[in-house]
Amino acid sequence: MSAGGGSPSAEASTPWPAARLPGPGLWRRLAEGIGLRERLLRVAQIEVTTACGARCTYCPRGGSDTGIASRHMDAGVFAALWPLLLECDRVHLQGWGEPLLHPRFLAMARSAVRAGCKVSTTTSGTVMTRELAAGIVDSGIDIVAFSLAGTTSGTHDRARPGAAFDKVLEAAATLAGVRAGLGGSSPRVHLAYMLLAGDVAEAEALPDIMERMGVRCAVASTLDYLPSAAWAGEAFTEDGRPGIAAAREVLTRAAARADARGMRLHFSLSGEDGPAPCAEQAQDSVYVDVMGTLRPCVYHGAPGCTEGVALGGVPGTSPIDVVRGGLRKFREGLVGGWPEGTCRTCLKRKDASGAFV
Repeated sequence: MSAGGGSPSAEASTPWPAARLPGPGLWRRLAEGIGLRERLLRVAQIEVTTACGARCTYCPRGGSDTGIASRHMDAGVFAALWPLLLECDRVHLQGWGEPLLHPRFLAMARSAVRAGCKVSTTTSGTVMTRELAAGIVDSGIDIVAFSLAGTTSGTHDRARPGAAFDKVLEAAATLAGVRAGLGGSSPRVHLAYMLLAGDVAEAEALPDIMERMGVRCAVASTLDYLPSAAWAGEAFTEDGRPGIAAAREVLTRAAARADARGMRLHFSLSGEDGPAPCAEQAQDSVYVDVMGTLRPCVYHGAPGCTEGVALGGVPGTSPIDVVRGGLRKFREGLVGGWPEGTCRTCLKRKDASGAFV
């Protein structure tokens, strides 16, 4: 299904297939509520579309010539994921694209909420309107994160030329304002901050930007997937440990300032917590690309990735069988130190010495 424009604020009137599927029954909800039953997965990340106009220079889709077509996830594919939704604590609707461009985004979110999931998304903010914001508030989504790659327009706009700094801040303010006007407390507005090695000093101003956006929580991430060798200098690789130390100092100060204002700034840098199987927590989650292929994480589905692991696809394969079969085997290898595919060289698997774990 090719992406053909449109927006969730003007959804088609045809019923969404997953809306007709049975949700978890009363006894199951009670058992889960009191801890007698656990769901199989912590998170399912679902790539609802690959369409995007942000043109992020560091993104493997926007920053490289991959020839990947813009597509929206088909309704039948999403409906086939229903058994998976029933076994996930959280569904995060986002992949290598702008999720709010899918014309049935809100229907997807409502379906996931009905399956008993907490639902979140990450957006560039480029298509936010008051009408769409009202739909998001009504949908039951509990977290909407806005992406930034700098705390000034010059830095951010250089990295994300299709998603202007001022536009992102305006979009966050629109959602927060509509939510307040409707008397709601959800969704919470978060900030997803891309910390590039050459712009570390700007992170000092993160608490100020969080206040401007009405954000109470921010997560600072580092560049883990290099669309080309030219981006190596913006990532914290084994040759950049002094840079990691400097970044940690800046982020620690910023986090303390945020905490003093009643906000939270989270960050994780290579080597900070010692050896770990995966900072992306692929051992407890699954990624579903726009075509319905289940993968260990979003990096296995990155455009141009030649070593990505594909575990199975829907329709045609039971997503629960994939989770209990191929994904379980993959996770055992990841935790045991014999990972597959792109995990062997992923920057999210670095210990304090810079060695892969």
